[in-house]
Amino acid sequence: MMYIPTGGFSRGGYTKSAHFRMLLDAGTQEHLNGDMPATINEKVEAYTQGILVPPEGENLFRNNGNYIYGYYDRDGRKLVLVNFGKAPSGL
Repeated sequence: MMYIPTGGFSRGGYTKSAHFRMLLDAGTQEHLNGDMPATINEKVEAYTQGILVPPEGENLFRNNGNYIYGYYDRDGRKLVLVNFGKAPSGL
């Protein structure tokens, strides 16, 4: 099984974009039925629910195969890094 996210992180309120999700067989690229895992964008949105993060104060990147979300906490005056774990295989 292979999961293909649409790319980088962006919040719906800051940019206009279209997101497509699909579950494909890694060998044949044929569509598979089943539940879709949460995208990295959905995980970040859930994590930041209730946190005021300015758009210029956040970033999402990969390091050693892990998704790392970073944002600046103005109240705490610190940079916060959150490891969301390994990216799906094939990415």
